[in-house]
Amino acid sequence: MTPIIREAGLADAAEILDLWKMLHEENGIFPWNEKKAALAVKSCITNGAVFVAEVDNKIVGMLGVDREQPVYSESECLVDRFGFVHPDYRKSRIAVRLIRATLAFARELKMLVFFLLLTPKDTTRKAHLLARYMRPAGLVFVGGATP
Repeated sequence: MTPIIREAGLADAAEILDLWKMLHEENGIFPWNEKKAALAVKSCITNGAVFVAEVDNKIVGMLGVDREQPVYSESECLVDRFGFVHPDYRKSRIAVRLIRATLAFARELKMLVFFLLLTPKDTTRKAHLLARYMRPAGLVFVGGATP
């Protein structure tokens, strides 16, 4: 079945949070805090957007962005908070469709959208995917203590 891509509402928050837990188990860097994650999902839904991929009324992929302002500007931009496709649905182009929906949303708002690739797994492959649709805007380096 072809997944449906749609914008999520608050009624989807619990299912999005469950999928995010799966993402965290696979790619998490810091310890999971369910309360903070739930607030982030709600903030993305109400202030930014969460796009979901749905198959048989089940959310199998998601990409959430929230509004932010650079510390030196009054301008607003969108920043990704979470993105994940269930392992059973990978290689189905869901990630591409979620990225395209998010970019269309950003263009509609006339805003930049930043994707931060913070993952310990498959970084190069994921970076190549993002580079097909966006231009690079720097790098992120991590040092200090191991979380």
